[in-house]
Amino acid sequence: MSLSRVQIVLSNLMVFEPIDLKESALHLTTDPDHKFELAIALDDLGAALDIARQTPSPESETKWRAVGDRALAVWKFDLAMECFEKGGDMSSLLLLHLAMGEREGLQSLASSARRSSCSDSLF
Repeated sequence: MSLSRVQIVLSNLMVFEPIDLKESALHLTTDPDHKFELAIALDDLGAALDIARQTPSPESETKWRAVGDRALAVWKFDLAMECFEKGGDMSSLLLLHLAMGEREGLQSLASSARRSSCSDSLF
């Protein structure tokens, strides 16, 4: 197959099957940040979680929050809560506990907020 034919085939795939290409790219890419972005775009929360777990602490917070947001979008509240806790997203935790009516979770969050500098803004 000639190079121009390969380019035509690839451009046709990009127009007609973008999701399939993202799935292929997810399996082929070796860059963890690119893999994470693709996993989030495809709602592959398992792959996104694996990457978030392997990411060092300072930059992992944004990944945990992104996974939490996607988990919330697909109605996986327990996963969202876990991700927001690991990402230190107290505002999202507050809203989630309020929406779910979890009094114990709110009390735990209040205790955590008092220990950190977030207590004034949250409670």
